[in-house]
Amino acid sequence: MPTEDQIAQVKNNITAIQALNDYVYDHSNALVLNAFLLMSEKDADPGLALGINILEGVFWALGGMLGAVGNFAASFLSGLVSEWGSNPPPNLNTTFAGMFLRFSAQSVEFDKQLAGYYQDPVSNWNKSFRSRGITSTLSDLSTFPFPNETDPEFESLASTALGGLDRAIWTTVLTTNFIITKWIPTEGEGQYNPTPFTIPGGKDAFPDDLADAYIEQAPSYFLVPQGWLPKSGCATEDRWVVQEYNLGTGVTGLSDGALSHDACNYLFRNRYTEKVVNPNGLFDRSYVFNSMGIRTASVGTNTLVKVQASVSNDYKRAMLTGNTLGALAFQEGRETVEDRIIRKAQEDPIFARRLSLRPRQTLEEFLGVKLPETVFFNVIVESDGMYALVIPRKELPVPRTLRTRPSGD
Repeated sequence: MPTEDQIAQVKNNITAIQALNDYVYDHSNALVLNAFLLMSEKDADPGLALGINILEGVFWALGGMLGAVGNFAASFLSGLVSEWGSNPPPNLNTTFAGMFLRFSAQSVEFDKQLAGYYQDPVSNWNKSFRSRGITSTLSDLSTFPFPNETDPEFESLASTALGGLDRAIWTTVLTTNFIITKWIPTEGEGQYNPTPFTIPGGKDAFPDDLADAYIEQAPSYFLVPQGWLPKSGCATEDRWVVQEYNLGTGVTGLSDGALSHDACNYLFRNRYTEKVVNPNGLFDRSYVFNSMGIRTASVGTNTLVKVQASVSNDYKRAMLTGNTLGALAFQEGRETVEDRIIRKAQEDPIFARRLSLRPRQTLEEFLGVKLPETVFFNVIVESDGMYALVIPRKELPVPRTLRTRPSGD
């Protein structure tokens, strides 16, 4: 039989753990809302299994905190939750309207189970909990003090637990709704750049600085060197062949579906190299692309050349405000706009690469205007052995409406 002191220690620890659970719950809605807004996704119930993974992620984050205390707490608390997979509580074995509501119900159930052990620790003294190959018992809670809310170490545990929750939420949404696209050089209608993506550089060292600069402009991408090529034939410089991967919602004829810049800035700690540029980022880039478990697909580089039969509502709204490419060309002149694009591409080879493969997205971002989805856009970047000649369309009379009100193309 446990002693009175041992029973008191278990009860004190259960109370402190409930306080930690309540603290995480109080901040969970903000983290869920932040993730779905940054990823432009609709809040959705992940289901029981993924919901359990999210809560386990909170507790496993405590591993290593406060030495043996954190390691035990991680295995014990995760073990308590993992039992729900084979024997789910009735109030959790249902469908919820969103992730936050499921997490809320899980937090309440977690508190409820701890309250049961608090009321009768003796009967449950040898009850075991197993997670990730580690077994713990309720009696183990009598061997150490768990920090309570008045202990400064409680804040450290709470902050770490929230970090675990944040990572678990993003992992769940990314593996459920997103896809990693591998770009394969292909030749097709309107595609004049089937050659692999290359970065200039000597054989002895991959140009990390150029790769970092590429990711800075296209933060949803991941680059993998494929090999080095010496200059030969018309090529005037040594170069590295690089494979491009993109994290997003999937490629369409008009977009690569890339994860937004704001979401990438929140998600990634680094760019191409391992140097940390965002200490508050959730994951290293290589982990997200190689180990998180996100679905993968391969598409050709000529995928983004299709057009639609009609313009989108976004473009119609842009017409009303005069924020279209046609309005810009009317105001500044076509040659002026083209010269601005050409100068940027000549000064920035990364911009030129993005412009050749994703012209619509790159132009909209660079010029700050909307392009009509009914018009085909193609950009040819001259290189060694490639010369392009553009024959402009004969100028048509400018409609009177554009002379007085430049609001469309």
